[in-house]
Amino acid sequence: MPADYVPERLVSTTRAGLQAGYEVRPEVIADLRAMATASREADAPIAVRWAYRSYDEQAGAFARWSRQAGYDRALRVSARPGHSEHQLGTALDFRSADSLRPPWEYEDWGRTPAGAWMRENSWR
Repeated sequence: MPADYVPERLVSTTRAGLQAGYEVRPEVIADLRAMATASREADAPIAVRWAYRSYDEQAGAFARWSRQAGYDRALRVSARPGHSEHQLGTALDFRSADSLRPPWEYEDWGRTPAGAWMRENSWR
């Protein structure tokens, strides 16, 4: 995507019953709301770690991964600027609602209640 691409309309993830500070395209909200509700009902509440990300924000994220882990590793865990679905406003990163730690800081986030719930249900 070009560096200046921004979706026409972005709305807050609060419309899906999740915390403020993140935006997605409106088309994502109904499924995101269902996902958030189902995770809460399963006692494995999720929270948003990141949603829409501009080209410049993605460039910063990729640069951080490159500095921390090296370029080859960065290519495996982060998209290059202009190649991230976050810039479309349709991709989200999640974390456990009861922790501010991002999933990649856990030895195995899939063993947490939220991580296990995501592993079993996120494809729905």
